[in-house]
Amino acid sequence: MSMIEIALTPRECELIRLGLESMRESCSHRGDGLVITTDEAMIEEKLARAGKLRFTRHHLELVLGWVGSSTIDDLRLRDKIQAALEIAPPRKQKP
Repeated sequence: MSMIEIALTPRECELIRLGLESMRESCSHRGDGLVITTDEAMIEEKLARAGKLRFTRHHLELVLGWVGSSTIDDLRLRDKIQAALEIAPPRKQKP
């Protein structure tokens, strides 16, 4: 499985965690935000430490969906994640 490396600052990790928390609060179909998926748990574990982190394409796509778009910091982080996804090889399609 191909991994994508991206350097995240402590602030960027916090923005992602805030986005995830906001998504959980708005998703009543998943136990009023109390249900945590395996993917979310794996990503949260990585975000506990800033620096160069490695994500699968799927996980980085999830993170991109959690990041807001209302502040300059959000927009810069979205651009950074999008750039990492564009550089990485595309996901292999199943036959």
